[in-house]
Amino acid sequence: MNSKSLFFTLAVAVATFGCGDPKGKATADSVAGSKPKASASAAPSAAVVRKLSPFAEAALKELDTTKLNDREKEELKLQLGEAMSPCPNVPVPLGQCLAEKRDCKLCAPAGAMLTRAVRGGLPSTEAVSLVGQRFDAKNVKELTLGNAPTKGPADAPVTIVEWADFECPFCAAMVPVIDLITERFPGQVRVAYKTYALPGHPHAPEAAYAALAAYRQGKFWEMQRMLFDNQKALEKKDLFKYAREVDVDFTQFKKDFDDAELRQSLKDDITYGDSVGVEGTPTLFINGRLVPMEKLAPFYEEFEEWVKLEIVLAGKTPAEGTEKYHSMKKMLMAAAEEEGKTPPPDASASASAGASAAPSAAPSSAASAAASASPK
Repeated sequence: MNSKSLFFTLAVAVATFGCGDPKGKATADSVAGSKPKASASAAPSAAVVRKLSPFAEAALKELDTTKLNDREKEELKLQLGEAMSPCPNVPVPLGQCLAEKRDCKLCAPAGAMLTRAVRGGLPSTEAVSLVGQRFDAKNVKELTLGNAPTKGPADAPVTIVEWADFECPFCAAMVPVIDLITERFPGQVRVAYKTYALPGHPHAPEAAYAALAAYRQGKFWEMQRMLFDNQKALEKKDLFKYAREVDVDFTQFKKDFDDAELRQSLKDDITYGDSVGVEGTPTLFINGRLVPMEKLAPFYEEFEEWVKLEIVLAGKTPAEGTEKYHSMKKMLMAAAEEEGKTPPPDASASASAGASAAPSAAPSSAASAAASASPK
């Protein structure tokens, strides 16, 4: 898949939850014959009255709203009264925190993120929720890397943990994004890879085994790239061909490919991922915080801003991007712009196509997919 297609695929991915849309899961009501719920018309809900905070005007002056029109500014003022300050010791609305210049180093970046969300047209409830997901300390998980493949300094101020499926096109689209962010902040980002296999992707388990077998010979990232570059050819014979191409000891590779302990590591990654909230792929955590990719728009700019702030909060100065970063970003953005000239399918069609192409991944189903893949 070329860079142009990858970047456009990623744009579709964040709009349709990537592979394994959790909304496709069966519910207890749908499978257990529960009593039907009353229709919405039977009990109409009262309209929600939104009130303007007395701190709204003063808070607005603390933010850069030059790109907002008048309607967006009025919406932002309402949301500043609905979102809470992200600092536990400052239990007041975000607008009040900004207006009174409270002692909370997160209020300014939270307000800036809310401003961008309003500019991007994110619905008010989702915009306020996004601020909580991004800044609330309760949303940080202590992730264990274990023996996961990593690249980047162990003491980097930012660690990105990705759960990905080798047969998921959206995971392939994430590859140049991860490459870009590591070039944007050289030496300040560490990436860890956790394997996953969705039940609708029959080749994903053995592709993961191939990557893990190559990892035992120090060639994980070479094999990862090879697999994502050749997603349409992931039969066992193809995997063995790629092993030769990345120049591993082939006899040892075949032995490791069939190794029970190696295969268990995929199951362990899936089980662990399910326990921390992985519902589809790709799933990213930045410093232990789940990234709600479908709410970040434009995705890459918000992703980069997220990483940059983590570096600042760690007391470090963000590094300058490399020459490779600037050339890569220019190429990818130009490709995305060119792709955007072609009208995309409507949102409902995209979501439907995504759901049918990659059935939802119930935790036990993904583990079963890995368990059922036997050597051929």
